This record gives sequence, structure tokens and C-alpha cells, in this order.
Amino acid sequence: IPHGCKPTECPPEEECKRSIGVDPRASIVGYVGFISNHKGLETLIEAMLRVPDAALLVGGGWHVEAETMYITSLKERSIGLMPRRCQWLGYVPDERLSTTYGACKVIVYPSRFATESGALLMALSHGKAVLASRLKPFVEKEKEGALMTFTGVVDLTRKIRKLLKDEELRSRLERGARAYAETYSWPKMAQRHLNLYREVLEERKKL
Repeated sequence: IPHGCKPTECPPEEECKRSIGVDPRASIVGYVGFISNHKGLETLIEAMLRVPDAALLVGGGWHVEAETMYITSLKERSIGLMPRRCQWLGYVPDERLSTTYGACKVIVYPSRFATESGALLMALSHGKAVLASRLKPFVEKEKEGALMTFTGVVDLTRKIRKLLKDEELRSRLERGARAYAETYSWPKMAQRHLNLYREVLEERKKL
């Protein structure tokens, strides 16, 4: 049974940018989620160096604790390489997620490995255009039209540029994300669990 989603509307993009303190005129590429070395943010930073007309917004930390040395070094490097177009928000509480996702035109999940991603599903739940590493759980979602996958920095750079410029493609991904979130909403996944438990109990009665 798939991980559930909670379809959620974002406030208007410009309102979200002002709330966060981002230039409303900037095109924002974002990452929102917990940060560790298997999340692949180095790939995203490298790609964004090649997209000079957009800014990078990173929301998240090491769960709810203070940032790690790894996060500190990654933040310092990215801000040093992209001064005035890179912002780190730290841990994002639940009540600020819609504002954070809403500020971004494109969300990227460059994980090196994954079995599933709650943060990525949250981005889909907010109806965002998502790019994700070509890993099995993300390829499965790509087949349903929920996102696009990429392989490596060059491919990610090309697809970020395309999504920022191609409004029709971006809108199609946003619609696909919302459709996925509706299909796998928590109430529907809860019902599937209940159905499974009933089937197991019925089978046990036959023993």
C-alpha cells in the first residue's frame, strides 16, 4: 500500500515569497526536507551554478535539531558560490510548509538512494512541479505523470531550465502532482489498510 498524501493548496506565489523574504521577481528552485549526505544536495547546488537566472531556496535541517557540521559546510559553500541567490531556511515547521513550497516554481529531490520520500510526496501534495533522481520509487511516480526524473548534473540543469521557461510543461507536472496526491490521499490509503486487515481476518477464520 503506497504512502499517503494530503492534498494541500499553497498561498499565491508572490505572497509566499514576501513572507519568506525572497525577491518576488525571482524564479525559485527549491529543496524542502531533511538534510543528510545521501540526499544529494551537492548535485542540486552544482546544477544551480549553471542556472544563473534563478535562485535556490533550501528548507530543512537535521530533523528538528540544530544543524550538523555537514549542513553548515554545505550552506557556506552554496552561499559562497551563489551570493545573493541562495537562501537556507533551516528546519521548516508544519505550519510553514505551504508557504515554503508555494514560493518555489520547481522542487528538486536529488537523493542518492531512497525507498520513499515523505518530503517529495509533500511537494506533490502541494501541486508542485518536481524533479527527482532516477531511482525506482521516483520512476514509478514518473510513469503516473506525477514528476520528472533526471540522471546527473547536466540532465538536472537542462530540466530545471526547461521547467522554468516552459509554462505548459510545468503546468502539466503540477496537474500530475495534484492527481497523484488525490489518488493516494490518506483517507483512500486508510481504507486500503482496513480492507487488507479484513481480508487477513477473513482468511484466518477459515483456518
